[in-house]
Amino acid sequence: MNRRAWMMCVFTGAMMLTLWCCASIASAEERFPPPDFTSHQLPSPGNPNPVGAVWSYVDVAVLIAALSIASWIVLKRRSRNMMFAMTVFSVAYFGFYREGCVCPIGAIQNVSMALADVSYAIPITILLFFLAPLVFTLLFGRAFCAGVCPLGAIQDLVLIRPIKVPGAVEQALGVLPYLYLGAAVALAASGSAFIICEYDPFVGFFRFSAELSMIIFGGSLLVIGMFIGRPYCRFLCPYGVILRQLSRVSSQHMNIAPGKCIQCRLCESTCPFGAIDEPVEAPAMPTAGSRRRAVALVVMLPVIVGGAALLGAGLGFGLGGTLVGGFVGLAIGGRLIRLAMPRSHDEYNANRAACYSCLRCVPACPKQPALEDDDAVVPLPVYPSTEAKS
Repeated sequence: MNRRAWMMCVFTGAMMLTLWCCASIASAEERFPPPDFTSHQLPSPGNPNPVGAVWSYVDVAVLIAALSIASWIVLKRRSRNMMFAMTVFSVAYFGFYREGCVCPIGAIQNVSMALADVSYAIPITILLFFLAPLVFTLLFGRAFCAGVCPLGAIQDLVLIRPIKVPGAVEQALGVLPYLYLGAAVALAASGSAFIICEYDPFVGFFRFSAELSMIIFGGSLLVIGMFIGRPYCRFLCPYGVILRQLSRVSSQHMNIAPGKCIQCRLCESTCPFGAIDEPVEAPAMPTAGSRRRAVALVVMLPVIVGGAALLGAGLGFGLGGTLVGGFVGLAIGGRLIRLAMPRSHDEYNANRAACYSCLRCVPACPKQPALEDDDAVVPLPVYPSTEAKS
């Protein structure tokens, strides 16, 4: 394993340890009373209420099969049409048929509650739903996001005319999932609320029933998703925070070109999620400006983390708030470092962290093997090239 992989493993481990600490400390006292404007019922720690046992294991089997097929499509078949069919299946089965539950995203809360409360017996099927996409991401990249997650799939289906999000705006909004993840872990561990489930924007559509406010919220995201690719995945999804870090060090990952990139630039305007890295030339030697920038970042990182931790404590949430704030501060600092010190590379390729492995960019590469008739390429929308993403 190279140095970069080791660093990412350490970062991911530190992130998970921080979240575990948040869960443990938040469980000591219920600091956040459950909101009284929702009908969502918290699970009973002593009596968890999963779906029927048989269907639970069927769902796990279907999930693993779908992850396996999606990974094969991404790495071997490289067919956008086949991935589109997988997307339709996931919306139909995991969305409308199973009504969006159990969901790996919501399972974050069950795992947090189990870590914080020994009396809560987490069902093995929920634990498998939480772990299976993580294992597949570590091995094959974000195949779960590509066409298995019903929340991502329904957004992918409505995307018709994508436009570019300015780089500064995307980087700023990209911090929100870290804040959402920290808050969800703390609230679930304290037994106060399962906010991921309460505010799931699309479960109302899957179940044909929801409060008006959630219908408006989900509908608004779908309307935005017609022009901004996957707004929930990019700017809210807490599970995506973990998937991003694991995908950075995945054993295999989708590449735009099957071999060496020839820099024809045909792919640079095909990704609606801003996940294609453009070539970055390595400097011959460090400049004075780069050295000053590196020193400034070393000084700024603890200041950012400490400031965010103090802000969390100042909100009145005690040590749990301090850890959540520090976690968000670490995410902000990491983004600043990656933006200020981009890694050099000489190819156009998918950013391992940001890429959803949707295969939209693959047909644009002229080095692809000959496509069969059923994989005929439908022209994709073209818009300005994106900046390198963290």
